[in-house]
Amino acid sequence: MNIYEKNESCKFELKGIEISDDILVRCKHFESNDARIALFRFAFNCGFIFENVYRVWARDMDKSSQMNVDSDFFIDFIFERGN
Repeated sequence: MNIYEKNESCKFELKGIEISDDILVRCKHFESNDARIALFRFAFNCGFIFENVYRVWARDMDKSSQMNVDSDFFIDFIFERGN
């Protein structure tokens, strides 16, 4: 089962949320029947974010069997530094 098509993008904005230290990101797909399908997870430390962008490649994710993506798949996290 391939849930997402190539070149598809998603955008999530979390404004006003402060993050620090170690972060765990888990991504799940929610079906219309309220079923949840785990897709992938990964962790990072905020101390390794340079130039406000953190790129996570498919090879760096713990992917479920439902997450069938090419080796060049990636997710970019773009951060804005607070005052």
